[in-house]
Amino acid sequence: MFAIIAEKVNFEFDGYKLHPMGSISKIEEIQKDPTRPSSAPTKSKMLDLFYSPNGSVFSKKSQFDAGLVAFLECVRQIGEFAEAHDASLRLPYKYFCV
Repeated sequence: MFAIIAEKVNFEFDGYKLHPMGSISKIEEIQKDPTRPSSAPTKSKMLDLFYSPNGSVFSKKSQFDAGLVAFLECVRQIGEFAEAHDASLRLPYKYFCV
């Protein structure tokens, strides 16, 4: 749903790209290197937004927990964007970054 909202308002997430694929959605974490020119290729890492039976949710094989952290960061970003564009809108919770 956030991918659709972001597309409708021409919003780009900073450092992330959503890949909505139904029950096997993923989020791409884009790692920018500030020492390289902007035209240089960037590293990226695909994170799962679903539980994979390849291991426990919190095992090193699972990218689910990292995917949820990345997703919550995207919620924070689009929430701040919405609040900046509509003064009457305030999300009910404060954001905490780790």
